[in-house]
Amino acid sequence: MKYANPQVLLEKLSAVSDKITLTVASILLVLIAIIVNWGVFCRYVLFAPLPWSEQIPKYAMIWMGFLGASVGISRNRHIGFDILVVRLPSIIRKLVVISGRFLILFFLSMMTIYGVNFALAVGFSSNAPMLPIPMFYLFLAVPVGGVFMILQATIKLVLDIMTLNRKGQGL
Repeated sequence: MKYANPQVLLEKLSAVSDKITLTVASILLVLIAIIVNWGVFCRYVLFAPLPWSEQIPKYAMIWMGFLGASVGISRNRHIGFDILVVRLPSIIRKLVVISGRFLILFFLSMMTIYGVNFALAVGFSSNAPMLPIPMFYLFLAVPVGGVFMILQATIKLVLDIMTLNRKGQGL
């Protein structure tokens, strides 16, 4: 029986995660464009401003940011200072990058745990201003985005560890 290459499986999982997050973010972007334009039309043409036309785009952008951050992690486009790291010898550079990935995973884990706790603490008792939507769903952006970021960071970490012994590859 043939076994699939774990690196290929991880890269496919990363691609599927990217596709999900980018699809949701794209839908949210279209929603934002429609609502903002409709809000402007209603305010300046119909002289009947929509009180919720600012709230939905604001929360949609928050969701887009947290989902988009996972794509940034998968594509190594997140914020980083590599001016010193790139000058290190190859094996030390790889170890520094792997250590950094562990720190990122720790931070993302804490963010996700506290995000869940906060969303549950707010619960369904309070609604968003001008919207009949419980704040719980709006605050879920943090843990949901966190889960996607943890998935991508874990995939990157495993791939980095797998390439640690290979010369000229990875990191």
